[in-house]
Amino acid sequence: MIKKFVKCLVFCSCLAFGLFNGDCCGMDVKDLIPQIAENPDDNGKLIMLVSELTNEKTGSDNTDVAIDVAQSIDVREELKPAFEKIVCMIFGVAHDWCCGYKRMHFPEYYIEGAKSGKFGPYYNIPNDQNS
Repeated sequence: MIKKFVKCLVFCSCLAFGLFNGDCCGMDVKDLIPQIAENPDDNGKLIMLVSELTNEKTGSDNTDVAIDVAQSIDVREELKPAFEKIVCMIFGVAHDWCCGYKRMHFPEYYIEGAKSGKFGPYYNIPNDQNS
């Protein structure tokens, strides 16, 4: 299980590094949230955001910042449904942080949840009416 988590972190880091031509330093949650609000389908930025929110050392603080920024952003009407799924994901991460780092899920859980809008006990239910 730990090997899978490490592989995921390495993959996400490499992907983020490659997407920004090696310049992923300096991207913080305050910068990522507005960019994601403008393009909620940007998978690279979503991966970077999840990486920042699930970081063992800074993730809890980053999640608090993400909530504040997300609640203060105006989003174009046609982008609201996709962005609301991401905001739901941020609140899901915040809930998991309340339970402690050991309660955190793999990054894929949050990424897929942000795409589908499904979290918690409803995440992997086959034949779900909302699919």
